[in-house]
Amino acid sequence: MKRLSAPFLSLLPWRCTHVLTSVILIAAAAWPASAAGVTFLVTSDSHYDAFENEDRNERDRVTIDEMNRITNVRWPESLGGAPIARPRGVALLGDVIDDGDRMKEGKNQSRRQFDFFVADFGLDGTEGRLKYPVFEGWGNHDGPPVGREQFGFSFQSELKRRNAIRLQQGLITNLSENGLHYCWDWDGVHFVQLNLYPGNKPHPKIRYSAAYHDPQHSLDFLEADLASHVASSGRPVVIMHHYDLQGTDWWHDEQRRDYYDAIKEYNVVAVFHGHTGTGVYRWKPEGEPRALDVINTGQTENGFFVAQITDDRLRLAYRMKEGVKRTKQADGSIRHQWDGTWGWRHVLAKEITTPDEPTQRTYTNPVIDEIGPADPTVIFYQGKYYLYPTGDNHSYHVYYSTDLVHWTKGPRVFEPGERNVWAPDVFRDPHDGKFYLYYTVNRRIGVAVADRPDAKFVDQASLFTNAIDAHMFYDGGKYFLYYVQLPGFRICVQPMESPLEKRGQPIEIIRPTEPWEMKSGAVTEGPWMLKHDGTYYLLYSGTGASSLDYAIGYATAADPTGPFKKHPGNPIVARGNGALGPGHGCVIRDAGGNMWSVYHQQKDDSQPWNRFLCIDPLWFDQQGVLHGKATRGTPQPAPIVAGQKGGPGARGL
Repeated sequence: MKRLSAPFLSLLPWRCTHVLTSVILIAAAAWPASAAGVTFLVTSDSHYDAFENEDRNERDRVTIDEMNRITNVRWPESLGGAPIARPRGVALLGDVIDDGDRMKEGKNQSRRQFDFFVADFGLDGTEGRLKYPVFEGWGNHDGPPVGREQFGFSFQSELKRRNAIRLQQGLITNLSENGLHYCWDWDGVHFVQLNLYPGNKPHPKIRYSAAYHDPQHSLDFLEADLASHVASSGRPVVIMHHYDLQGTDWWHDEQRRDYYDAIKEYNVVAVFHGHTGTGVYRWKPEGEPRALDVINTGQTENGFFVAQITDDRLRLAYRMKEGVKRTKQADGSIRHQWDGTWGWRHVLAKEITTPDEPTQRTYTNPVIDEIGPADPTVIFYQGKYYLYPTGDNHSYHVYYSTDLVHWTKGPRVFEPGERNVWAPDVFRDPHDGKFYLYYTVNRRIGVAVADRPDAKFVDQASLFTNAIDAHMFYDGGKYFLYYVQLPGFRICVQPMESPLEKRGQPIEIIRPTEPWEMKSGAVTEGPWMLKHDGTYYLLYSGTGASSLDYAIGYATAADPTGPFKKHPGNPIVARGNGALGPGHGCVIRDAGGNMWSVYHQQKDDSQPWNRFLCIDPLWFDQQGVLHGKATRGTPQPAPIVAGQKGGPGARGL
């Protein structure tokens, strides 16, 4: 594979950058004013406190407010001076809280600190002060591994819970078996969060507590993840962890050597870390020809890095509170004075050299070319897609794929002993890890459960009568079950206490009102929920399912229970260009983060219900309008698979 080029100007010797420096590193070539790419923010060491030093929390909040305003800020002139694009998310690289396992004056200080963090950073950009998704890891201040805590609170246990939610929501694409280390993809760029540092277990020559400094097989995860999700593609990789690389004694030289050996053949465009100071430097073990560009992200209370990666360049700069004065008081406390001025430091720009683009993979609809499968739902689990459709009318089978294009029919997973078995939905609960199948049998919705996505599902409960087309949506710790109530084909939502238990009464949110929904019977059905930039998008299908005019539209709301407003441009997916009756599907993301609609079409007009399965992209434009299309018989750019660079338009989601 091709190597990365060095930055245009040589950086400071690495030993000089432990201290805060105002040196600016400028690219020799002008940055294009209209550059597009992946923009993201990085910070670390928020050190949330409780029952003491809580003024630091307020300084963190001021920084978060600046993150939220960053689209109103321009890049430094040395980096082109253009407006900064909306960040895809914020990485927080450890030492999230200040005391990971501590009581103070009889109160659990760690839990209170964590509560402050959650209130400010949230999780997916809708729950806290921060308006973007956050991707945090743990540092040495955040406490010991699960089970070693002394006072009833475990930061790592909470991290595992939050990671399970991220995986469920599609924010991340791969999660380690221990639930701690993870990765995600933004437009072909691969990001890896390794928490404390890349290693497998504490080194015997490190003097710090093994309980607090156990990397818990993050290096094993990194090696396996890069091999399976990047391979020889040459696509850019960004790696993040807490400990630094500059001669630190928090982990051993032998461990850093193992880390370098694990990544040196990949296109690692940047390594971000926290723990010590703020700056940009280059690092490599002695005797190696290639140095890595490393960014020391500093404390959240002081600022954050803004970074952007395009097809051929990386640029980043540190957004910093200027002129902060710190004065030690008589009682030993530190008084902070700041006039509100923000500035830029630690500017870096470099070219990225990647291999030539491989031949574009294509697909042609239908992707399952057999008559019968319809109303599909798809989940992604441990590197594989699992598809469950309406099938033989008395049971459900599962299909497998690694690329959303080539499918293999698997075993029968549910057979209730009745007929009219339709429109399944499968949901993996982030809390218990089990798989819940919401079935429709003779116009009755029920739920069954299994421990694996390809195992036999065991019936648990009946939930609704005179109802079809269930879909479970999980949002910020809350469950919402969408379904179609008969007669009238009214889409309703039932708040749920758990995957099995209802909470309160159902709410009607959509019914047939528009001409396209009533061409061949007044129908709104097949609900599927998306969330984008804090708005809820309810996809649904309209008019009779046996009609060639069956189509897909959507409605939006500020809350998962509504009120919903139908999109004036509906339907967004309809017949045309050979496609007939496209509808009733689900949405899944490929390895590059692009959205795909998996749905059915009618084969022709000779006989109703002759249906087969198709895939086509969905995407949001900059105004938040959702778009889609239906294709048949013509080659189309295929979904990104693990290890592939780029994607079909690399759409911003």
